[in-house]
Amino acid sequence: AGARGEIVSAMDDFTLTGLVHGVALCGSAIVGLALLAGELDGERAYEVSTVDDQFQMDRWGADEEATVRLAGLKAEILACEVWFRNL
Repeated sequence: AGARGEIVSAMDDFTLTGLVHGVALCGSAIVGLALLAGELDGERAYEVSTVDDQFQMDRWGADEEATVRLAGLKAEILACEVWFRNL
């Protein structure tokens, strides 16, 4: 656990809840922590979290299901940024 445990144990319930959600949305603890710390804004967190999706869409074309899913993901990541900003 070490430093990771110290970072998490120092968080209040609202911060930890946001972090858990942000990590799940972004698929990365690093991106979630960067979003929490304000090192990445929601737009950039979305961009780096969807690199593979964007590559596939550029290569093979976008389909409606993927477009809708990514729009929802972006909205949630942006909401997570607002959550962190308001803590």
